[in-house]
Amino acid sequence: MTSRLISRGFVAVLIASFCGALTGFVRAAAPDVGTEAQRESGKKLYLNYCSQCHGEKGDGEGYAAPHLRPRPRNFTTGKFKVRTTPNGALPTHQDLVNIIRRGMPYTSMPAWPTFSDEEVSNLAYFITTFSPDFANAEKVPQASLCRARRRARKSPSSSGRSCMKKPAA
Repeated sequence: MTSRLISRGFVAVLIASFCGALTGFVRAAAPDVGTEAQRESGKKLYLNYCSQCHGEKGDGEGYAAPHLRPRPRNFTTGKFKVRTTPNGALPTHQDLVNIIRRGMPYTSMPAWPTFSDEEVSNLAYFITTFSPDFANAEKVPQASLCRARRRARKSPSSSGRSCMKKPAA
């Protein structure tokens, strides 16, 4: 009887570790940089509407940049201000879409509400081509744990408290 329990426990641990290993593989998913056609469509929009400030190379050195305060974002560094990912991490595709759609408060970055969802998405895909970090599978953006917890909970106050607690090791 005892040996059966031990063997069942061993099998359960083995299955759990196997599932954990598979979860690790899922997190190392390929980066979402869109298709070549999406990036090419985004490039056309970028050159027409964005390069004046952000520069043709995405380095923030467009011909209007010297006249703007704060300076336009340099996309080649892979550093973005407004995102749902942890500090220092790359933004998700949706983060880029949101900034393009809504604009950047207190800057010269306007909102682009007249672009279709497809156009905004393609533009976001093209912006990811400026930084090699977006093509690195190890740096695939993940939304922060706190935001995921907030979505899962119904009470905003309990969500804030749980976000501030350190996870159990």
